[in-house]
Amino acid sequence: MNHQNMFDLENRKKYTKIIIQTISNAMVTIFGNQIVAGSLFILFHIVSVLFLIYSIVYDKVVSYYHFYCFLWLIIIYSNYYFNGCILSRIEKHILQDNTWAGPINLLFYPLHLFYKPNKQIMNDYIKFFWAIPVSSFIILKYLFEDSLFNKIIGLIFIILLGPLLFIPSQYDIFTQFTDLF
Repeated sequence: MNHQNMFDLENRKKYTKIIIQTISNAMVTIFGNQIVAGSLFILFHIVSVLFLIYSIVYDKVVSYYHFYCFLWLIIIYSNYYFNGCILSRIEKHILQDNTWAGPINLLFYPLHLFYKPNKQIMNDYIKFFWAIPVSSFIILKYLFEDSLFNKIIGLIFIILLGPLLFIPSQYDIFTQFTDLF
């Protein structure tokens, strides 16, 4: 199978569905209860992302720091590949809750008493208040390092993360990219 097929919209939908169903079924089988499995998966989602962000912000630029930043890059691009956060979509499937959009629901939950934020508002919140600041922090942290190697990595992150500032959340960048070739 060539790599272009992997980025085809229909194949991405198929792979996304397989991943969501496989992990959801495994979680429910292991824990025997959808609420427990969903809650633990939400906890995993929150803890892992907060740990990664904390590490990116507070750790020094050493060998393992590059790994954290690479994970961040994978997370950002996987949101475009899977048309949203794959972890949130797994939680939604486990909980069988069509209103679930991920841990962001926990922040917006009190607002549901007055109005229901739509998916685009929540995606924009995540992009503008989490993804862009952390991505900018990574770039600046590398650029202000003394090492030329780290400055070059900062420039690479500008190239890889910079354009995402101008691409709307949930945009199908992979179809646009593969159409070029």
